[in-house]
Amino acid sequence: MASPAQAAIVIVCKVPKPHHTKTRLVSTLGPERSALLAEAMLCDMVAKISNISISGSQIHKIIYFKPASMESELRRILSPVLSSSSSSWTFLPMATHPEETSTDLTRVLQDVLVNVRPLLRSHSLPHLTVNHAITIVGMDSPSLPASEIARSLQVARSNQAYITPATDGGYVLLGIPERCGGEIFENVGWSEHYTAVQQIREIERGGVTVRISEEVVLDVDEKEDLEQLLLLAESPPSQIEMNCTREFLGKWCKGEREGEGEEGAALRGKGFFFGLLGVNAIFLLVANLQVEQSRAR
Repeated sequence: MASPAQAAIVIVCKVPKPHHTKTRLVSTLGPERSALLAEAMLCDMVAKISNISISGSQIHKIIYFKPASMESELRRILSPVLSSSSSSWTFLPMATHPEETSTDLTRVLQDVLVNVRPLLRSHSLPHLTVNHAITIVGMDSPSLPASEIARSLQVARSNQAYITPATDGGYVLLGIPERCGGEIFENVGWSEHYTAVQQIREIERGGVTVRISEEVVLDVDEKEDLEQLLLLAESPPSQIEMNCTREFLGKWCKGEREGEGEEGAALRGKGFFFGLLGVNAIFLLVANLQVEQSRAR
């Protein structure tokens, strides 16, 4: 019997903690509820990845987290999701570097490859040359479809890369084959409106074809993102699987209506307007990415 191909889905996350998580939403949600939203979004990501399987592949599901000292708290947050899942998860603390800054995402993503690829190789037959596909996702995109995550691994298994753009110009998912090394994360400006374009260029510079998803997914960081998230939460669960986030938003909006404030109702009222803007932005972003990719070639 042939040995199954080894692949990995890695969630890069910071353990939710008040005053340290989703700080740009604190003015709207407050520190405690900002952390609770982060918990809900992380639980949704773990839940949908838990159900992913690909024929012929053994998928290692990994949470790459910091700080290492909060692993027990992370396990507590995820225990309701993990207890109802048959998937096995690996908790892998982020490597720390004395010179590292809080925004050194290049080093973080490089360390994902350094730490995860040996794990995949240890499960492969030693005499075989195998393409170990890795998909990397964040914790702030609860509306990311599970089908996108599965598709990224399938593409990466074919020695191509796969990227799912974010509405802010970054990206929420990156699937890469063994041919991609840590150098692909060099020369990428993070948290910029051109981040996805730069990431595509860096990968293609190494001779790897990048397939761009037709999906453009919300990455929740700013108050305006919260408005879009409320709109998405009104979609049927069968269309957008983010039950934990939907539950959090429902409780928050209910609390606002019952007298804690008017922020939730105001944001919900803006939902339709921002939804129309979002549809137009998605078409423009995909078109621009495709144009930039053509120019780079």
